[in-house]
Amino acid sequence: MKTYIKNIILGIALVTLSGCYYDTVLPIEVEGEISYIQQVQVIFDSKCIGCHNGAEAPNLLTGLSYEDLINGGYITLEAPANSLLYTKINGGSMDGFASSTDKSTILKWIEQGANNN
Repeated sequence: MKTYIKNIILGIALVTLSGCYYDTVLPIEVEGEISYIQQVQVIFDSKCIGCHNGAEAPNLLTGLSYEDLINGGYITLEAPANSLLYTKINGGSMDGFASSTDKSTILKWIEQGANNN
């Protein structure tokens, strides 16, 4: 009888625990060389220029964004993950505006030297 009750409890525990589901979001690995104009600026155009259009720094409008980021101290080539641009979108005040792919694209662009390409 004791073994029977243990088996029932074990069965209930297994059924209950098998219903648990945890959604883990893994970082997206972006492949290849990142183009500032074709990939990074597109992120700014779709998600950032509503506010960062000259009224709020940095100015992320096409044709002005690259110089504003580089000269404004938003990029740290020595420690890309510590760049102000990346920390703002990855857990900082602008987190939630950028997807995992956007974040990975911007970080990889900085890691590749933040080229104006």
